[in-house]
Amino acid sequence: HVTASRLLDHRRLWVSWMAVAVFGSAMSALAYATSAGVALASFLVFSCFRSMNYTAVSAHLAKTLGYTHFGKLYGIFGCCGGLITLSMPLFLMWAQRSGSFVGPNSFLLGLSILQLAFPLFVRSHIKDDVNHPSAEDNAGNTADSSHVEQHTAAV
Repeated sequence: HVTASRLLDHRRLWVSWMAVAVFGSAMSALAYATSAGVALASFLVFSCFRSMNYTAVSAHLAKTLGYTHFGKLYGIFGCCGGLITLSMPLFLMWAQRSGSFVGPNSFLLGLSILQLAFPLFVRSHIKDDVNHPSAEDNAGNTADSSHVEQHTAAV
């Protein structure tokens, strides 16, 4: 089975982000479900998306920015998620005024499709992907604190 940690261990970082983006877009597309079976599938996709998203974010922050400020950065990530969640009543009001969730779901699906650009950005900007076993250590991208300390001392 595919898990975020397996993807992160054996594939490049952008591949993991692409899996997260695909699951996120699929989850948004399945929000249009009218049948119980498709609605059930959306909950399964959501559970995969959620676990992959948190794992990928944690790994991305640690691998690209290091562990020194990981707690602060992850806190900022959680705060941003909370602020976005506070916007959900606006979507509910939109649905109530229009009499349908099609408008809010279409907007969120559009945002989900836009998130497919992030893995491509990661692919083009992180040349030596530290998650891939064949990647060389790169002081700008490594999370190995001893390597960073050695590099800093040498400079």
